[in-house]
Amino acid sequence: MNQNRIKNRAEVIKISDWPNLRDLFKPEWPKHIVPYSLMQNYINWSQKNIAYVEKNVEIYCLNGNWNDGTFYLVDDSYLFFHTLNEDYSQLKSLLLLLDNSRIYRCRCIYSEFLPVLNDVIQALKMYKSYEMSCYLVHLPRQIPLMWENIEPPEDITFKPLKLEHAKIISRVYPLRDQSSPQMFERTIKYNISLGAFDTKTDKLLAWCMQFQSGEMTALQVIDDKYRRTGLAAILTAAVGRKVAELGFDLYGKIDVNNEPPQKFIQKYALGGIEILGMMYHIGQDVLKIKRHHQKTV
Repeated sequence: MNQNRIKNRAEVIKISDWPNLRDLFKPEWPKHIVPYSLMQNYINWSQKNIAYVEKNVEIYCLNGNWNDGTFYLVDDSYLFFHTLNEDYSQLKSLLLLLDNSRIYRCRCIYSEFLPVLNDVIQALKMYKSYEMSCYLVHLPRQIPLMWENIEPPEDITFKPLKLEHAKIISRVYPLRDQSSPQMFERTIKYNISLGAFDTKTDKLLAWCMQFQSGEMTALQVIDDKYRRTGLAAILTAAVGRKVAELGFDLYGKIDVNNEPPQKFIQKYALGGIEILGMMYHIGQDVLKIKRHHQKTV
């Protein structure tokens, strides 16, 4: 057993303490909007389905202390983490307690934490099979509340997604993995989502939803007829308006190589959008990991 595991332990943060942990991220708003929204999302989920949360969601801190906002959250294979401590040693010590026999999909990683995660991956002899760079963007809720004329075209209807749509969404999700269908089922069931449907045939044409971290995500238009028509912008605006009506700011991540979201920003943000910095998605693919181990044995 290494010295870190002898000296330190990862302790579960009780659900009753989640609101207090969330509130640590209010100062310097919106700098820590991601962990704040993440915590708010799982507080909401605990109120909607406490059985699922108690069984599947765990938030850990180092040696019982979370007063500096150092934690990691695991939901199925999805891993989120953060700290307010400018000395990242506490965060690193906590992440070194991860079970390296598991598969993790690390989401919403602030750029300043990337070196810490890379050190942990190396120390635990884990394998990173993909990395995605994104801009983190924020929009105050007051702006979506001013948006007008958020109506679909005549031949399209906007309505909430259903659980049956999770498999369709998962098939085209760029970061899909074995657990994606179940993840989208939870997201559809508990969070805000909208699909654009052909009014006559009820065929699903596009969608946008609020991810488990509270961000607006998974925007996709799958019908070529409606690409570059403005449908994606209108659909995103409609979801954003619903989030704002619940009293929350909007945030999302834009792939550094993805140009279409820029058009949405220009059309709807009214100059109020703020780029907070860079974020990363890092994960492990089961098949790639197996191939990696075969090569190294």
